[in-house]
Amino acid sequence: MVHERTRMMKIRSLTGFGKVVESFFSLSLMYGIDLILPLITMPYLMRIIGIEKVGLLSFVAATNAYFSIIINYGFTLTATKEVAIHSQNPRELQQIFNKVTTSKFYLALFSFLLLLIIVLAFSDFRAHYGLYGIVFCGIFFQSFLPIWFFQGLQNLKRITLQNGLIKIIFTALIFVFVKKESDYWKVPTFNTAAFFFCAVLAYYYLFTHYRLRFLWSEFQDVKYQLKEGLYVFLSQVKISFFSSFNVLMLGLLVGNVAVGYFTAADKIVRALAVIQIPITASLYPHFSQLLRTDKYMAYRQINKIGYGAIAFYIPILLLTFVFSHLIAEVVFGVGADEISLLIRIMVPLPLLIILNNLAGTQMLLNMGKDKWFFNILLSTAVLNVCMVIPLTKIWGFEGTSYSVLISEIYLCAAMYMGFLKVKKIY
Repeated sequence: MVHERTRMMKIRSLTGFGKVVESFFSLSLMYGIDLILPLITMPYLMRIIGIEKVGLLSFVAATNAYFSIIINYGFTLTATKEVAIHSQNPRELQQIFNKVTTSKFYLALFSFLLLLIIVLAFSDFRAHYGLYGIVFCGIFFQSFLPIWFFQGLQNLKRITLQNGLIKIIFTALIFVFVKKESDYWKVPTFNTAAFFFCAVLAYYYLFTHYRLRFLWSEFQDVKYQLKEGLYVFLSQVKISFFSSFNVLMLGLLVGNVAVGYFTAADKIVRALAVIQIPITASLYPHFSQLLRTDKYMAYRQINKIGYGAIAFYIPILLLTFVFSHLIAEVVFGVGADEISLLIRIMVPLPLLIILNNLAGTQMLLNMGKDKWFFNILLSTAVLNVCMVIPLTKIWGFEGTSYSVLISEIYLCAAMYMGFLKVKKIY
């Protein structure tokens, strides 16, 4: 009997690990496509529509990114965790799907009204109202993609392939139809169309394969859902302070050309960071279950992953620092001096990001310490806001980059210290 129980536990362990591996490869492909396509199009766009228009598109995207944060409301983490826990209960999965989707509709309506007020209130925004509308539609369709559901069930293979194919097709259309500076508006239009078709096919698969049907949830259920995910949502706002807020401040204080340089350098640095996203995303449901069954094994695994990340990233980041000018010149063709300088300043970010993710997202959140997690992120956001405005005023885009670097160093140290304290209690 004991031998049989041990054998079954080993089988379940191998099955669970197999799902993690499959999720990893699916997410690797998904985020790999999201990484490669902008890197392919951006050099072309900088040459065709110019760095000023690239900066404008980045500024509009940064503004709309706040609405993406609101609509998603941290469901990428909280709903994924719920689906992973109740993966064997179809009735519970139906309720989770209804509550999350209904909540997103309310949040999308609120976001649209907020955007409308901003565009009508400020002339700089009103001058490009059509562009803001197009990008918001893209944010809407992207936010409603039920990736969280498939990720929680660790079944991402099909959705990854169909989304990847659609994005490749619409990216190719950019090279066909964007031929002069005045065509800049077509770029977000094709992106929005891609997200629309991705959403349609995703829901078709969801409804036919899992037999789900959307039913509008009671407002009380929505309130409960939003309350449960409050700290995770507030923690997600932090992300915008390292990307969207900094881009907004740079655009308002210095101009769209500076935004273009900063965005170009940020693309290179974030490309290195995107490599880790499928790893951390596929590990989240894994650790949510492992911490319930064997927390000591979870601690050992997180340490091994951390050491592996350090060993992997250090040589890559050193090479990126040394050859930053060559990379900028080959990839973008223009502004190599400015872009390479910013790359060298921000090159440690990928390593810092994965280390704070392991200590914070994988451990603190899965250990139920949402408030600890939020407080650390809040203090980091406050630090960033206090630094970015004066540093940008003094040193322009260099100051913005230094603000991002210092904030990430603080965040990484704070997350690790928080994990050590919670580990003793837990």
